[in-house]
Amino acid sequence: MHSFYSAILASVLAQNSAAFTQNGATVPFNSVAEYWCSSRSRLDLWEQAIIRLRRTERGKAYELLEQWWTQHHELLEEVFVTEALTRVVAASLGEQKIEGREGTFAPVSDSIFLLHHDMTNEIRRAMLRHQLGSASPHFARLNRVRLTSQKLADTLLGWISVHGDHPLAYVHCEEFALEARDDLSGIHDRRMRATLMQLCVHAQLSGLQPIVTHKCMLPQANRDVFTAAISLLGRHAFDDRGILLDRSAMLGLLTKESSDVKPSGPHFNLNIQFIAGPIMGSPGSQSTPPSDRWYG
Repeated sequence: MHSFYSAILASVLAQNSAAFTQNGATVPFNSVAEYWCSSRSRLDLWEQAIIRLRRTERGKAYELLEQWWTQHHELLEEVFVTEALTRVVAASLGEQKIEGREGTFAPVSDSIFLLHHDMTNEIRRAMLRHQLGSASPHFARLNRVRLTSQKLADTLLGWISVHGDHPLAYVHCEEFALEARDDLSGIHDRRMRATLMQLCVHAQLSGLQPIVTHKCMLPQANRDVFTAAISLLGRHAFDDRGILLDRSAMLGLLTKESSDVKPSGPHFNLNIQFIAGPIMGSPGSQSTPPSDRWYG
């Protein structure tokens, strides 16, 4: 599954954050374990790529450095694009209690957030080290993906912070997030607020979609984290077709068309039933084979 759909899911969670953070809401224990394992597994794959870069740098062979950037620039892009979902999950669900346990989800969600944040910074430092050399053909596009993803994440976190300041701890730029929060908090009509969020997030996703590559480097790892993030909401959040119960806030964003690993438009064809089907226990659901973990 393409990492672009992680950004779409982050927008869905942010638009419906009030419904997921109501009093008494809990996070399923099995979903917490699934989110931890799937996120750590993907982080380990990213770390392996960075380790190979460090080894190549020690060898001081320019041709090998060029080869590394050619082979991994799409992978680095996925780190930037998927960070919005990591931040939104930590900000919107971190304070919820784990079902059947005394503690909250925050230690797990914050750990994944910090690890993802450190990986993003590591990649930024690598880009700066090689921006005039082996990374120069990819530097401008990767930087655009990074900045666009950060702007999207700050907008979503600003919306979530309408109900409290805690989500502001996860933003890139607090000033931008506060601006997004002020724009939303000034509108009291529920339908107008939902429409504003849909138009705003669709404009930002439309700006991100053309600059991300169609190649998907870690389809299975992205799908595992995606499904784990959805399962954190619990089955009560979906109907028997795998659709979020509060569909009014997502009108025009979700479609019934099947999704592909490539991002498409204009509504990106996110099929929540296709993604949430295995979580809901639908018969005959299949996952991507392990051989597709490194695609393309």
